[in-house]
Amino acid sequence: MILLESFRAQYAHVLAKRGETARVNELGKSAVRLAFEAVRQGNEMPNVRLEIAAIHAIQGQKEAALEWLQHAYEADYKGYRTLSLDPMFENLREERRFKELVSRMKSDVAVMRERSADLRESCPIPCTRINRRHWRLERIQCRKIRRGRVSASQIFPVASIKRGLL
Repeated sequence: MILLESFRAQYAHVLAKRGETARVNELGKSAVRLAFEAVRQGNEMPNVRLEIAAIHAIQGQKEAALEWLQHAYEADYKGYRTLSLDPMFENLREERRFKELVSRMKSDVAVMRERSADLRESCPIPCTRINRRHWRLERIQCRKIRRGRVSASQIFPVASIKRGLL
């Protein structure tokens, strides 16, 4: 499992499990201070907000943790599986707001998967994964065709269209 929190937050979690609350609070303050500084400097990544939520959860501040999880969600964090398994959020799993947030993330991911499946089906190019580079090029070409920037015949030889490969 990949934890998005910093080593400072992970260490604070270990200390909390060992019962060293004074050191947890000290590490928590410095981690939150660094995360707030990143937010103030314009960092829009959801993992910074997730870091703040984790520190609040470790310190037992459930309301603040849930509020920052909401901010992470608004910054496009959709890792509901990781969030559901992350040991730092263990004390929040039974909270109604946490369950609602995870449910919203699941439904958002389901919508994104459905949308990508629709795009895959409407693509005029067979999207087979021969290798990563080839697949990436196909996706870029599909976007260009869909957006009307080029036609399929400009990208692919006419012979391949006649042979029914497109």
